[in-house]
Amino acid sequence: YDAIERRRAIAAGTVTAAVVHSPQILAERQSSDQQAQAFIKDILTENNTAADLAWKAKKLKPSALVTVATITGAPSAEDFLESLDNQSKDSLSQLRSSLINMGLA
Repeated sequence: YDAIERRRAIAAGTVTAAVVHSPQILAERQSSDQQAQAFIKDILTENNTAADLAWKAKKLKPSALVTVATITGAPSAEDFLESLDNQSKDSLSQLRSSLINMGLA
């Protein structure tokens, strides 16, 4: 959850503040975020091919994969994985340039 989603979920009664801030959930989020950050660095590494990245992406936690898909502009995690399988060298370079332009490098 981001701050707004958290407030809405608590207001709607779908989750309690205690659950949102439980140590286990916070640790899982941190682990997922770290995986996503590491994978973005992998994308930016010139010697990784699309095939290398597809293999690595399939090993990500689902929540990390969703984060990566969001950052790269893919509509979903599944679409992101599919795009990696079909990524040309030029389109991978364009993705890297886009991430660099966003200040992620």
